[in-house]
Amino acid sequence: MKVGNRLLAGALVVDLLACVYWVFHESGTLTTILDPNALHALVIQLGAWRPAAIIGLMVSVWTPSSRQRAKSMAPAH
Repeated sequence: MKVGNRLLAGALVVDLLACVYWVFHESGTLTTILDPNALHALVIQLGAWRPAAIIGLMVSVWTPSSRQRAKSMAPAH
């Protein structure tokens, strides 16, 4: 892959992420996701879909850096 194509692909990814952020910000979704009380209320409203929503949130938030923090906070064996 040529350097120009890689730069274009990188710029497109950054633009896509910026667009997703903007849509989440404008729609209020970002505020809901970042507010624990609002997120809790939303999950409670889901009823039967609640387990799938919780799993989806855990998978989307469980990044390598959070795994490292979890390991450092775990009790020693």
